[in-house]
Amino acid sequence: MAQMMPSLPRTPWINLCALQLIRLRPDVPPETLLLVATLLWNESPELPPQEAALQEAREWTALH
Repeated sequence: MAQMMPSLPRTPWINLCALQLIRLRPDVPPETLLLVATLLWNESPELPPQEAALQEAREWTALH
């Protein structure tokens, strides 16, 4: 199976995703959100980082 190409290089993708997560979930410690962004990169780097963050925040909201 062919792998999808990342939308951005790893470090900028993770940083942008973490910043979006911080905007969406200011109640969560930034260190935790940086870890989540790193995990999201490993799951779906082909998504734009803002979209990955939004999907993750929606999942958290659905769980609570």
